[in-house]
Amino acid sequence: QAYKDVLAAAGGPEEGLQPGFEVLGLTQAEAQTVVDGLLEEKRLAEEEAARIAAEKAEEERVLKIREAAWKGMQGEVKTHGETEEDREARKKKAKKEPERAEGTHEYECTMCGYTLFVARGREFKFFGDDYKCPQCGADKKYFKDNAVEA
Repeated sequence: QAYKDVLAAAGGPEEGLQPGFEVLGLTQAEAQTVVDGLLEEKRLAEEEAARIAAEKAEEERVLKIREAAWKGMQGEVKTHGETEEDREARKKKAKKEPERAEGTHEYECTMCGYTLFVARGREFKFFGDDYKCPQCGADKKYFKDNAVEA
């Protein structure tokens, strides 16, 4: 520990061997082993800090995507590796009206995007009070009617 203090006072183990190891009863090889050990500890600590920072950045990216999905703004989130052209194509595709039979209701879960197509007048049969989204389990109140008036 005393030699570690000597190294710290001299600017850290990056500065290499420092005089005084003989006074502490260490050989040059033992002192070099202490220096090498401290450098290795520092390298491992830096790698761990970088790994933690990368995990935190990825977690923040995933949380932003989830928040946008919950708000129904998936088209505004750039996904991993997506080019600007990919994003524009995805936005154009999302704007297109889906084709469906006249008089059909389209109920969409605002939590996960699951879509249920029900003929007008038959909603009660498929969309009862106890209905839950089969994909995410959201209650009926989270469905919105995207019906196109004919």
